[in-house]
Amino acid sequence: MSEETSQTPPPSTPEEGALTFFRDERRVLQDIAGASGFTFKRGNNWAIMPETGEATYDPKFFEDKGYTPSQALFGAFHEIKSHLVETADLLDTPGGQQAHARLKTRTEKAHWLHIWENCRTDIKGNRAIIQFAPSLHGDMQAVYAEKLWPETDFTDKPKHLQFMYAILRRAMLPHEEVTIDPEVQQAIDDLRHVKGKDVIALSTDPRQDPLLALRLSERYIEPAIQKLHEKDMEEKKQKGKGEEGQSGQADGQEPFEGDYQDYEDNRHAEPWDEEEIVEKIKETKDVQNAGNKQDAGYEEEHGVKKEEVADYYREYKHVDPYIEPLREIFRRIVEERKIPIRHLSALKEEGVMIDPGLVTQTYLDVTSGVSNPKTMKDFEGRVIDEHIPGSFSVRLVADLSDSMEGQKAIVQRRSAILVMEGLREFTEMLDDQQDGIHPHLDVETELRSFGAGSTEVHKPLSKELTEKHRVAFFKELLATGGGTNDYDALSKIEVDVKNRINTDPVYAQDLKSGKRREIVIVLSDGDSGNVPLTQTHAKNLRELGVKVVGLGMTKDATGITVTYAPDGQVCYDINELPTKLNELLSEYLGTINTPQVVEKEV
Repeated sequence: MSEETSQTPPPSTPEEGALTFFRDERRVLQDIAGASGFTFKRGNNWAIMPETGEATYDPKFFEDKGYTPSQALFGAFHEIKSHLVETADLLDTPGGQQAHARLKTRTEKAHWLHIWENCRTDIKGNRAIIQFAPSLHGDMQAVYAEKLWPETDFTDKPKHLQFMYAILRRAMLPHEEVTIDPEVQQAIDDLRHVKGKDVIALSTDPRQDPLLALRLSERYIEPAIQKLHEKDMEEKKQKGKGEEGQSGQADGQEPFEGDYQDYEDNRHAEPWDEEEIVEKIKETKDVQNAGNKQDAGYEEEHGVKKEEVADYYREYKHVDPYIEPLREIFRRIVEERKIPIRHLSALKEEGVMIDPGLVTQTYLDVTSGVSNPKTMKDFEGRVIDEHIPGSFSVRLVADLSDSMEGQKAIVQRRSAILVMEGLREFTEMLDDQQDGIHPHLDVETELRSFGAGSTEVHKPLSKELTEKHRVAFFKELLATGGGTNDYDALSKIEVDVKNRINTDPVYAQDLKSGKRREIVIVLSDGDSGNVPLTQTHAKNLRELGVKVVGLGMTKDATGITVTYAPDGQVCYDINELPTKLNELLSEYLGTINTPQVVEKEV
């Protein structure tokens, strides 16, 4: 049975996954919170403080049920993302409060709907968590396989519960098939082909707007479950008549409460009271909307309006699942700079002691990757910084020409968010771990645009990339108009690079040697106003040691491959951008896995 979303494979060992998970806990919490307005931290209980928007969680709730520490943290994250944040995001959506009220009315009349909504949001939330923290994949699967849903044959359950349980378990454990009634399987298959769409996949997609996901479920999935429930009721009634000569229960009475109680008691551990959490979310939103967070003070301090920040993070939701591949690149870059590289140093008493007759063999051993050559009596294990990038600059250039209006502009804005947020996290990662990184690594960013016959520097090249910078640039990316003068932007970057080369010998030497890496990323539709001139400036920059790449927005941007050859690529959709950047950054930053040897003069 094919699944809606492919899962990231688990780490090689549970210990490795747990270490990665605990290390990234704060970052994962921030990702989970998104733009919900809540902040989360560990505490001795599960509580929400509406006056501050702070929520505490206590993994001990799950540890007491036999979960390992990392499984317990997954359980905590599950509760936060699947229920608190999903509900908060729904209530923030125009029409979301009315939809939530309708859902509450429906679940009061049908207990099975309450179970289905839990199953649906469980899948949606769990998939988001695994995208944020792939190292938790193994823990998630262990929880569902060993604790919540160990059985794979559901044919002894009512059909409407078979439907829900099969969808949930297959989503969490796609490599383990389950046995269900053929009629239930047909109902599932039908929903995976509604006007060419898989509505089950859409309603459980972590990227899906919560209101739209709920509407899809209400319109298509709930009626299918209702039909199965009615058949279960009829079968129960007929069975009761056959066994007792009567129905066996009063009209309108729910005959499946025992099955529902099994779900509530054994398959849905809930540290929060559901009614209470909804009320606390509403109270928190009321406090935030009332301005108790001193919006004016916030705007003065950060230099950006909160409405603009809200717009930014609404768009961020569309790309946050794709941030993880970039994080993995940056984590690898940091980790590689923590690996000591052996090298030959001066022949001195406290240094490397080598048999003089075997110097050549020692050199060959080290260069071929032998970690401890037999010819060495001792070695000096220091990290060498020759040829390893110590400075990294990204100049992001956006296309504001009139040809970018519409869908291209939307994709460009999301692409810009992806690049900016990835680089922001990289900078913060370096700040947190810089003491253990050799060589020291600096990251600088610049934000530019072209269009309407002019160019603009929205943020000059520097280590800063504040919220004000990011939101202000994002805000400008819908102001399209005029011609495509990308050549002007490249010309100004070329002048800047040449000026720095002429005035800063260290900059010039580092750029030439590769210790400084500079990359210009042009987002465009590929239709340059002057292709030969753009190609000339790109060629000049490359000769100076600067990589120039063109990334075409949407499938119409095939011209980018010509304008920025050999480094022009088309991103047909936003989900392709992380892969393109992954390849780009991996190639250009390089790795230091291959041992290098530097012979020092005596």
